[in-house]
Amino acid sequence: MKEVVVTTSWDDGHVLDTHVAELMKQYGLRGTFYVAPKNSELGAGECLNDEAVAKLAEVFEVGAHTMSHRELTKLTPVEVQNEIIESKEYLENITNKSVVSFCYPRGKYTKEISHIVRDLGFSNARTVERFCFTKSEDPFAVRTSVHTYNHWSDVFRMLVLTRFNILTFLRVWRHWDRLAILMFDRVRETGGVFHLWGHSWELEKNNDWKRLERVFQHIGKRSDVSYVTNGELYNE
Repeated sequence: MKEVVVTTSWDDGHVLDTHVAELMKQYGLRGTFYVAPKNSELGAGECLNDEAVAKLAEVFEVGAHTMSHRELTKLTPVEVQNEIIESKEYLENITNKSVVSFCYPRGKYTKEISHIVRDLGFSNARTVERFCFTKSEDPFAVRTSVHTYNHWSDVFRMLVLTRFNILTFLRVWRHWDRLAILMFDRVRETGGVFHLWGHSWELEKNNDWKRLERVFQHIGKRSDVSYVTNGELYNE
């Protein structure tokens, strides 16, 4: 039997991450919550507090996402290092666990930045690249399968995925939940890794909670699937 692995990841450290976590527990899923403790893009009261982060870490992996969620490619090397190491130390103090997974804010990074992440003690770093169904060869350029959001730029890749079947394409176009289910089913056929990621605040903004639960219900609690965190996938 071909091995099928499912992992999920959730970015930014928004208070609604706790709702995602509840749904994940309900459907037997595992994953990584990438927290930026002082996220400058979230409003007052929108960031997970220390107690909530610690509670998440009891069941799921907590990964670092910098302290303030600034785009790393716009910072100096010293600023990059400070953003990353401070977030790692902050989260380790809260969770009493080693933080080994990192996610680049907005997926923006360079080779130099990935080397800094590696040298600061992380084992893997996630990007926002999609349509990947295998374990990434470079653990500091981890790609994903699907984002819980509709991307206009995915047209051609969706056509390839649907084998240029127009009816299938139209069924999944602008329906990320149907796309995710199609991708998962393909991975079950061929073996590989299915990596779903998103933002809880984005799900709320787009009223997509039912879509998320539909996907969770389809991919969760399967005896022939291994459910892992991002860190577990890259620390086998």
